Amino acid sequence: MAIIEITKDSFGRFAFTNEKALKEPIKLVYVDFHGMGMHGVDRRTEIYPHEILMAEAGILQIYTYCGPWHFMNDNAVKTVDEILDAAFEKYNLPGDFPIVSSGGSMGGYCALMYPRLTTAHRAVAVAALCPVCDLLAIAPYIADALYSTFAHTPVGIDAELKRHSPLLEAENLPHVPYFIAQGDADTAVDKEKHSDKLVAKMKSLGFDVEYLEVAGADHALYTSLPTMKSYLGFIRRFAKE
Repeated sequence: MAIIEITKDSFGRFAFTNEKALKEPIKLVYVDFHGMGMHGVDRRTEIYPHEILMAEAGILQIYTYCGPWHFMNDNAVKTVDEILDAAFEKYNLPGDFPIVSSGGSMGGYCALMYPRLTTAHRAVAVAALCPVCDLLAIAPYIADALYSTFAHTPVGIDAELKRHSPLLEAENLPHVPYFIAQGDADTAVDKEKHSDKLVAKMKSLGFDVEYLEVAGADHALYTSLPTMKSYLGFIRRFAKE
């Protein structure tokens, strides 16, 4: 046995859930990917009100701890795979139990890319708030994060940035329903360079995309109650009856 493993018993060291408020049976699992802020490093202890509401509807949230800068590199994908494997065992869910991939900012990016890169779990839908969609466009602003994430791989950083950009990988994203929301006053992720371009490309490719453009909103869409209502409502749509 390895010194450190992700198992049903160690699961709580690798993810936070809304388990305490959960009502059985579990009707859906949504993976909640964090952004680049400190909450990606600090261990969470508090269940937020919207997470309680989801739990009471039988929807299990899995908030993964992947590290603050990972942008769904190969290690992060394998780590999330193992977290979900352990969760499914802990909660007695079949291996093919459907998930919704979700998150905001870098987490929104991860919500888009995890279903593209994993071979272990099937996402039935994707919900992304203010997502990074083009790593090439944002690279000058987060060069340190992307360098630490992708620079020292066999193929090199240039190839990794292209392989890990939703905009450049749009043709290879799973054909499932998507919900994407972004504010038109976003100062962290340029809406025109990211969500606008990705949504337009996905629609041209025949994807089912619901695009919520939030007038006057900056990057923190989690504080927008109407946006969160739409976001969570989209996720709940996929809960089993």
